[in-house]
Amino acid sequence: MAEFLIDMFQNDPTIEEINLDYKEIEDLEELLPILAKFDCLKSLSLADNRLMAVPHDLSCLEGVEDINLNGNVFQDLKQVVISLTTMPSLRSLHINLHEEEQVDFIFRNMPTLEVLNDTAVERDDFEAEGEDQNQYGEEPEQQYEQEPEQQYDEEQEPQYEEERENQ
Repeated sequence: MAEFLIDMFQNDPTIEEINLDYKEIEDLEELLPILAKFDCLKSLSLADNRLMAVPHDLSCLEGVEDINLNGNVFQDLKQVVISLTTMPSLRSLHINLHEEEQVDFIFRNMPTLEVLNDTAVERDDFEAEGEDQNQYGEEPEQQYEQEPEQQYDEEQEPQYEEERENQ
């Protein structure tokens, strides 16, 4: 696979999209230095490979705005999401999700994500739903502030009487 990417780079280093679907890729680590050479790369598809994890630091893919990871069987989705947060330009993610909590985790940890699985991210709805939860999706302990008691001020009494007479 590395040779394939090197040939691709030598033929056209300005490629914006690379599709590596169904290439039986098991480890992305060895391909990262080659992929990082593509300065114009905006879209990377790694769908339906054999990835079980991704490297912790993906910041070398600085221009990639869209990544497709569908069809891989990740052992730790949270680790994958945290790794994806190192990609500074990432705006669109395609990844298999099985639980609502996974979606919430992605939204909380990837605030610049605009599209998830071809659906525009509705930040306003999500933020309103999550206001009563901490970063782990748990309800915080309730703390109630007591409002200060209003105090009667005798000096304001004549002012109130004048306002009532003028109405």
